[in-house]
Amino acid sequence: VMAQSSPGLPRLVVFGDTVVHHAAQHEWGFVHKFATLWNSKADVIVRGFPLGFTSAWAAAVIKEISNDLGPPPAESLWVVWLGASDLAELAGRPRVDLDGFLTNLDAVVLMLKEAGNRVVLVAPPPASTSRWAAAIAAGDVSGTDAQFSFPSYERCCGYVRKVTMVGFRRSVPVLDPLLDGSGEMWSAQFSDGVHLTPEGSAQLSDQLTRLIVGHFPDWEPTAMKTLLPDFDPLRDPPNAAPG
Repeated sequence: VMAQSSPGLPRLVVFGDTVVHHAAQHEWGFVHKFATLWNSKADVIVRGFPLGFTSAWAAAVIKEISNDLGPPPAESLWVVWLGASDLAELAGRPRVDLDGFLTNLDAVVLMLKEAGNRVVLVAPPPASTSRWAAAIAAGDVSGTDAQFSFPSYERCCGYVRKVTMVGFRRSVPVLDPLLDGSGEMWSAQFSDGVHLTPEGSAQLSDQLTRLIVGHFPDWEPTAMKTLLPDFDPLRDPPNAAPG
């Protein structure tokens, strides 16, 4: 996974909250699978932030984050996965309500598209209230994270619908992981009810790759040019000094 991109090479940015942040901390995370899949074809850059990084934060800093990466190359794709921190509750209230989430996410997508980027959205995970509470009780979740709780599955679905609305409004493809399986099946793919297990990350990677290639065929890894198209492990580089 790259910190910054190389000039001219396609760029794939994975931007999001705690689910992206968690995936980047583990070698089996889906962001690392992307780096392997598009190795030497595109720069994979991760901008993931801890629990509490809401869509309001995203809307406030997205321009700065984008500008820090420099002008987008001819092919620039952003995968945006927000919502877990928005629906997370403090004192029984969501950090960002449904209307605020819709407004903020729309602003993020609009800014990215106006800057010349393609965008893919991922709907929030189907957080498990009981699994999250059990993880806190077991000490697997601690610190500021343990101050958050998560609402019912039905409440989570409201945020999923808002992501779908933004996708339709801005002509952006949306991945809802639940469409490829039941809620019960997916709940087993989250170690603490929110963050992906290795199996869940592999499944998400497959789903997201199919969505990206299905909507943007030029992002099919086998069809993309490599960084060194003339590389031959059995030959010296061109103009190499004899020796």
